[in-house]
Amino acid sequence: MQLLPFAEIVGYLAALLVLIELWLLLSWCGVPCAVTFPVTLSLQALLRPGRIDRIIYVPLPDAATRGEIFKLQFRSMPVSDEVCLAELILRTQKYSGAEVKLSEW
Repeated sequence: MQLLPFAEIVGYLAALLVLIELWLLLSWCGVPCAVTFPVTLSLQALLRPGRIDRIIYVPLPDAATRGEIFKLQFRSMPVSDEVCLAELILRTQKYSGAEVKLSEW
């Protein structure tokens, strides 16, 4: 997985903030927003009133949950008998649900 430079991340966040404010002005409804790395939440521009009102922490999936994610992915594709589900679960211990993908294995 390649990380983006910090300046590029800030640019994306600025564009996201503009879109959120425009949406809120035009529609008078809430906008769900999610980030995958906590350093983003330390930016005061995101946390000011009227932008992000609530922070909900979603922890990394445990081994059982990662196993279910793999089983769901395996349902729609042929999988070799040599693939060890237990090994995949161990290798993805610090992965989020979005990061558990098979293309890199």
